[in-house]
Amino acid sequence: MDPFITNTMNLTDEAGKLKAAGLLCQLDPVNLPWNVEVQGLVPDDWYDLYSIGWSTPVPLRGDFFVVTSASPIDTVGTKYQVFSTIYAGPDTVQLRVTRYSGVTP
Repeated sequence: MDPFITNTMNLTDEAGKLKAAGLLCQLDPVNLPWNVEVQGLVPDDWYDLYSIGWSTPVPLRGDFFVVTSASPIDTVGTKYQVFSTIYAGPDTVQLRVTRYSGVTP
């Protein structure tokens, strides 16, 4: 198994419609403390997401990556939302995603 794979995920649009399944991804944390967005009301974490072995479909802002296999940092169903400019090269997709904590500070 590739040592860089941290998650297997599905890609959905904002409405939850499946765009791709079983995507191998590498997630790297960007921040250690929470970011607090939406006028300080929504704590979240940012991650850099890299594709492993796939380059299409290219995600759009607002799309979600949904975890489909448990990992040391995630449970099945955890959602990450795309919010960055996406780099789509001939053999890679690189973007930034956010995971909302669900906790109100």
